[in-house]
Amino acid sequence: MNAAILKIIMQLLVIIIVSLIVILIKKVMKKKKRAMYNFYDLWPIFMLYFGALNLKWGLFPYVVIGWMAIGIALVLIEIVHNREVLFKKFFFSFWRITVVYTTIVYILSIFVSLMGLSPTL
Repeated sequence: MNAAILKIIMQLLVIIIVSLIVILIKKVMKKKKRAMYNFYDLWPIFMLYFGALNLKWGLFPYVVIGWMAIGIALVLIEIVHNREVLFKKFFFSFWRITVVYTTIVYILSIFVSLMGLSPTL
């Protein structure tokens, strides 16, 4: 098996294991109080790191710039729509959009990595 494919499989296993741990913690904590998180809420942390590894850190600044642009756009939308920015509402929306954004970035980094288009440092 190719080393790049093996690396991607290991990354996906880590994400699956972390998701299962979060699901187990949520089931244990459900008895005490309502949990506001889902199994995919920790994905952005791992997907950003694994995406940066797949891209060999060369395109990572552009990923962060895109992430910041999403945050700025979301703040502007909330200001125009609600005339105020409430942190709880903003952060909840921002993190849900971050999950989608980092998933897309991670999938694209897999394709770039497998095609051999990653920039070298």
